Amino acid sequence: MVKEQTMKKILLLMGVIMMFFLGGCGRLAMLENSERNNEMEMAVVVEALDQRDFAKIKSRFSQTALEEADDFDQGFAYMDEIFQGKIIRTKILSGGGRSGFGGGERLQMSNVYREIETEEDTYILFINYWQENTAKPEMEGIYSLGLVRESEEIDFKNYNNARPYEPGIFYPGRPGNISDNPLFYDEI
Repeated sequence: MVKEQTMKKILLLMGVIMMFFLGGCGRLAMLENSERNNEMEMAVVVEALDQRDFAKIKSRFSQTALEEADDFDQGFAYMDEIFQGKIIRTKILSGGGRSGFGGGERLQMSNVYREIETEEDTYILFINYWQENTAKPEMEGIYSLGLVRESEEIDFKNYNNARPYEPGIFYPGRPGNISDNPLFYDEI
């Protein structure tokens, strides 16, 4: 009797361990795919920025962002004004995101940060990007984007952790902008 109960516990434990490992492999593959998608999306934006092809960047925004933000011209004017020189190198700073499943729906959102060095200056580029949203496909694409000089010490990470993302493109003085948020500057 005791031996039978012990055997059942061992089998149950082995089953749980196998479920964990089998489920983990799928999540790992999804994470790797997500990182590849982030890199491809960021590469398109960086190349378009280097060529000052703002129409191409705008085409990467989600339908929702295009409908919610009505100031793309101001955002692109700001980017064109501050971004100087040709790109020498880029470096991934960080990335992260959220994903979820439920009721047959899949959601996957990423935040990607990249340092861009040009002949003239160094910049931080941030994108909030919905890779997949089967519940609301109109959300898929870039939702928000920010480009700042590295010397400005704007802390997108504190801002992003403090409040929802704003659709469209960051620029100083934008209503509801991150610069209006007390966590906008890194005070650590």
